[in-house]
Amino acid sequence: MAFGLKGGKLQLRLENGKIHHQFRELTGLLTLVPQKEGQQLVTCQVRTKGSQKNPAWDFAVGPEQPVLQGLLQKTKLATLDAIAFPCSVEATFDVSVQNIYLTEVEGLWPANLSTNQLVILERGIAQVLSKRKLKPYLSRIELQFDNKE
Repeated sequence: MAFGLKGGKLQLRLENGKIHHQFRELTGLLTLVPQKEGQQLVTCQVRTKGSQKNPAWDFAVGPEQPVLQGLLQKTKLATLDAIAFPCSVEATFDVSVQNIYLTEVEGLWPANLSTNQLVILERGIAQVLSKRKLKPYLSRIELQFDNKE
């Protein structure tokens, strides 16, 4: 079995800092850089939301692709305004059950299942994956700046 992601949310939690809405630069329709030679280009829709202290970016796969594949290389996310020091940023990438897409499930169950039964099984597997592998977040990093230098 294999799975991919149709989207997710990058959430920042800022302490002693803020990101104004006009300084959120990663937004709109983006083309991801292929990870492997011969891999097709994938587009990704990015929308911003959240407050200045808790900004978020929603990523969603383009209309022609089943899952996100590729990289954002040297892409500016936003400009942080440090209000005081230390200033910290905690970033998490979260995935909901709806964003899990099973890409390879052949041989896991009998071939005579109805479409409804397959959908129920696939949603069940996605829920287990979400709970056991992707929660509370897929990825997390924390940065701290102690002074202006």
